[in-house]
Amino acid sequence: MRATPAHLALPPPRPSRPIKGRHLRRRRRAELARRGGVVVAVVLMLAGLVELGRVLNSSTRSAGENATTVGLPASTPSARPSAQPPPGSGVLGNLVLNWSFEQDLRGWTVLGPADGDRQVGGRTSGSAARIDAKAGAKGAIGLALPAVVTDAQAGKHYTATVWIQSTNAGVPVTLRLVTTPPSGRPEVVQQVVQPDKERRWTKGIVAATVRTSGSTVRFEVTTTARSLVVDEVNIRED
Repeated sequence: MRATPAHLALPPPRPSRPIKGRHLRRRRRAELARRGGVVVAVVLMLAGLVELGRVLNSSTRSAGENATTVGLPASTPSARPSAQPPPGSGVLGNLVLNWSFEQDLRGWTVLGPADGDRQVGGRTSGSAARIDAKAGAKGAIGLALPAVVTDAQAGKHYTATVWIQSTNAGVPVTLRLVTTPPSGRPEVVQQVVQPDKERRWTKGIVAATVRTSGSTVRFEVTTTARSLVVDEVNIRED
C-alpha cells in the first residue's frame, strides 16, 4: 500500500473565531465609552452651573450690601424764590410752570414781611407753598408770579384759579391779575375769597381782559393773616 505524503497527513488547520463576535464586542466597548463620556460631560456641566450660581449669588449679596437708599431729606431749607419764572408753558395749557410747588417756590416772589417755603402735603399732591409773616411784622403777605405773559395782545382773556388755606379763617384772601401796558398805568382786576372756617381748601377765581397789546400779565395772592398756603395755581388763556 502506498504511503500518504507527510504534508497530507497533518491535521487540518483549526477554523478562526467568527468575525461577527469581535465586531460586537468593539461596538459595545465604544458604546460604553460614549455613555461614560456623556455622563462625565453632564457632571462637569452641573458642577459649572453650581459654581456660576454661587458666584452670582455672592455678587448680588455684595451689591446689596453696598447699595445706598436715597430718600427725601429730613427738612427742606428755606430759599427765597427767583423773581422770574422759567420760559415756556405748564401742563395742559396752564401758563404757570411751577403751579404745584413740588420741589420749591421757583419762579414766584414772596410779598410783604414774610418767609416762603415748600410745605409737605398739598391739596391733591405732595407739596404746597406756605407763606408765614415774620414775628412782629404787620401788613399784607403773599405770593406773586411777576410775568405770566410778557407780550399779551389786546382782547386776550385770562382766567386764574388757585386753592388756598389760611390760619385765620375770618381774614379774606385777595386774588389779583395785574395788566401793565408798555407805557401807562397798571390795570388791576381782583377778587376777594373767604377761606373756609374749618381750614379746608378753598378755591378762588379771578379773570381779566387785556386792553393794550404788548402788556405784561402779573398774578398775586395776598392776605393780612399770619400765614397762607397756596396750591395748584392755574392760569389759562380763554
